[in-house]
Amino acid sequence: MRIAICDDEKIFCKSIWRFLNQYFARRERMVSLSAFFNGKALIREHEKEKFDLVFLDVEMPEENGFAVAKQLLEQHGECKIIFLTNHEEWVREAFKVRAYRYLYKKQWEFETEEALRELLEEMDDRQGLFVISDDRKNVFFRFHDIIYMESLGDFSCIYTKDARVIVRASLKKMELELDHRFYRCHNQYIVNFQFIMDYEKRTIRLKDQTEIPLARARKKKFLEAFHQYLMPMR
Repeated sequence: MRIAICDDEKIFCKSIWRFLNQYFARRERMVSLSAFFNGKALIREHEKEKFDLVFLDVEMPEENGFAVAKQLLEQHGECKIIFLTNHEEWVREAFKVRAYRYLYKKQWEFETEEALRELLEEMDDRQGLFVISDDRKNVFFRFHDIIYMESLGDFSCIYTKDARVIVRASLKKMELELDHRFYRCHNQYIVNFQFIMDYEKRTIRLKDQTEIPLARARKKKFLEAFHQYLMPMR
C-alpha cells in the first residue's frame, strides 16, 4: 500500500510519518510512505504512481486541501483521503470530496489508529464477510462491496460495486448482521457510509450519483452516526 502525507507543518508531517511507520511495522504490513509539504508536489508524484491512502491537511498556504483532494480522486477514484485539521466547520466540504475520514489534529494519534484499523479490516479479505442464507444456499458478500440495500417486501435487493442481487431476507434481519459503516436511513433503505458523497435535506447522494431517501425522523441520528464514522472520537 502506498501512503502519502501532505502538510505544510513539517514537524507535524514527520510525526505522522514516524507514527505510520511504527504502526505498520508492528502489524508486519508492507507499506511505502512519502511526505510532502505542499499539494503541488503531492499531485505530481500521484500522477506518476497512484497513492492508495493520503493524509491531507485542509489548510495550506498555497492551496486548499479540498481542491488537492479533488485532483487526486480524478486521477485515482479509489484513493482514500483522510483530512487533517483543527476546525470542525470544514466537515461538510469533506463529504463533497468523498473523504474517507476527517480527523482533528489535537487528537490525531488516537483517531488515526482507529481509522487505520477500520481501513485494514476493509482491505483484509478475511474480514467483513456478510452471509445470507437464501433458499438452502448461502450468499456471500464483503461489507466493503455493498453500496446500499433496498427493501422489496419479503425480499431485499443488495447493490454492490459489480452486481445487483435479490435475496429472500428482510432489511430488519440483515441490519442486525451489519457493522458500524451501515445505517438504516429510511424504512426501505440501508446505506453504506463509505459510499456517501453528500446529503441535502432528505436525500443522500452516493459516489455514483445514486440518490437515496433520508427519512425525516431518522435524519438527526443519521448525521450523528455519519459524523462518528468520519471522525471517531475518544
